[in-house]
Amino acid sequence: MIFCVADTKAWSAKDCADFFSADYFFCEYMTKHGKIYTVDTWRQKEVNVKESLTYVRSHNAQNILDYELQLTSMSDLLHSDFVKNRLTPVKKEKVNGRKLGQSREIDKIQAYLKSHYTPKSFDWRTNSHMTPVSTQGKCGSCFAIVAAEMMDWWGDKLRTVPSNATSSVQQLMDCSSDEFPNDAERCLGSVMEYPLRYAKENRVWHDRDYMYEAHDDICKHKRPPYKTLHPENMHHTGQYDEPDLNLYLPAYIYHFGPIGVSFDASDRHFQHLGKGIYTPHRCSNTNVNHAVLVVGYTSQYYIVKNSWGPHYGENGYFKVKRGRNLCGMLEVVSVVTNAKMR
Repeated sequence: MIFCVADTKAWSAKDCADFFSADYFFCEYMTKHGKIYTVDTWRQKEVNVKESLTYVRSHNAQNILDYELQLTSMSDLLHSDFVKNRLTPVKKEKVNGRKLGQSREIDKIQAYLKSHYTPKSFDWRTNSHMTPVSTQGKCGSCFAIVAAEMMDWWGDKLRTVPSNATSSVQQLMDCSSDEFPNDAERCLGSVMEYPLRYAKENRVWHDRDYMYEAHDDICKHKRPPYKTLHPENMHHTGQYDEPDLNLYLPAYIYHFGPIGVSFDASDRHFQHLGKGIYTPHRCSNTNVNHAVLVVGYTSQYYIVKNSWGPHYGENGYFKVKRGRNLCGMLEVVSVVTNAKMR
């Protein structure tokens, strides 16, 4: 038996509380975040949310950091379960050296960036169309979501893709099989390079035609009947290839659009992040387990788009303090430097 529904118009928090004799606050949380629980789990989830609320209120009452916490879609999980079941560690051999097949044209790209003006602050949200914030759910699909978002930005830049047509995250998961030894591992995460490489050689369906399922599936190879965006040139790098990458990151963002980066999201503060500038509480600079999209910057922080729904951080985005490889942001970096429709 399943209780509660995701459609807030059909099921209000009051309906939930009255019918199930549940706490109104918990029902409000479920309604806001579109949560569906089984009878076997909902009481424990209620306990988890209340414990998270206590933690959030305690942090905010101290008022000693530059950011606040709040309840997010991840707040119904114990922190240990959040780290174990929602984050997907990237194996070290995938981020060190050139084993990812990173571009060998670093000097050429850096020479280009040095010779072109880069403003001190910039935000693509106010300078282009950004697709809605995704909700990845229980599947470790962040790498494919970030790849799709970079492609969608290029589609808008070239003005050849309708603004409401987004690239299929599910196809990028199902079909970028270079990384996956078997079909069962696609929801366990990867790096952005593989779906981007796939999209370079293959047409990617619009999401409305190849919808996101948040679980592993077979690749549907049928070619879409319309032209699609293909990343023509990509730059996959990291601090091992570019020791001074931190200095060039704003230029990458300004000249080539939003970029995909790795992130260690295991900090408990990050699980419940609200507004403000996130200064890492406890995170690793080398052990990464999440992928996010950097859409802008100021002299103080980067502006980052997450894939944990619109109620995370600040409308689905968060600000993270600028620094040298904070939370592993420079471990794996993917940049699309040119794209075409065909």
